[in-house]
Amino acid sequence: MVNTFYTSEIDSGCLQLFNDLCEQKALLPLAYLLHAWPIHGPTDASLRRLREALKVLAELSDSELTSPNRRICKALFLKLERSLCDFSHGTPYGVRPAQPG
Repeated sequence: MVNTFYTSEIDSGCLQLFNDLCEQKALLPLAYLLHAWPIHGPTDASLRRLREALKVLAELSDSELTSPNRRICKALFLKLERSLCDFSHGTPYGVRPAQPG
């Protein structure tokens, strides 16, 4: 099923991370990112894979990932968490379903 809540903000954050990792020649983090991104036609499974890759990246040692890149990973991870949670409930992030009555 296609997840329509995947945002260009997540994609542009991943692109920034990709560019930084390429510039730093950080091969291990780059391999983790490229395992899950770029995403073509975001599905629940592909977003979960990206979320897990970002989680692993954020947990790498300081010698493998810079602090700014770790912050990017954590921020993207949280956005994906919200997106996946809201997707499972069928509502976009920040929109509350109508209350009965």
